Amino acid sequence: MDIKEEFPGVTDSKKLTPGARENLYALVESRARRGDIRFVARFASHRYIDRYGITRAVSHAGESGLKRLDVPHQHSFVMMDGLLKAPAHWQQQTIIRGDSLVPLIGLASIVAKVRRD
Repeated sequence: MDIKEEFPGVTDSKKLTPGARENLYALVESRARRGDIRFVARFASHRYIDRYGITRAVSHAGESGLKRLDVPHQHSFVMMDGLLKAPAHWQQQTIIRGDSLVPLIGLASIVAKVRRD
């Protein structure tokens, strides 16, 4: 799947207007309803972040989301934005400014922002 072709205009969610984010999110949901893609968005509460820190909160939310997708870590590859890390047993790559540089990470940032806001 060519993300840029399938989801025109995808980039860092902060660079898009609210309307553009909503339109791309609607495309994601439509594709998910058809069964073409699967996604999950998980969040940590501000209380959890205050208590355990942002690094642990991201790891916990990521682990929860990956478990919910029910994808075995031996057959998966996780891409993360910035300096974030997935739980250690997952194959992963962290890309600084990944939400701008990698369309798949940009799409994830759009889903997260729309769901969160």
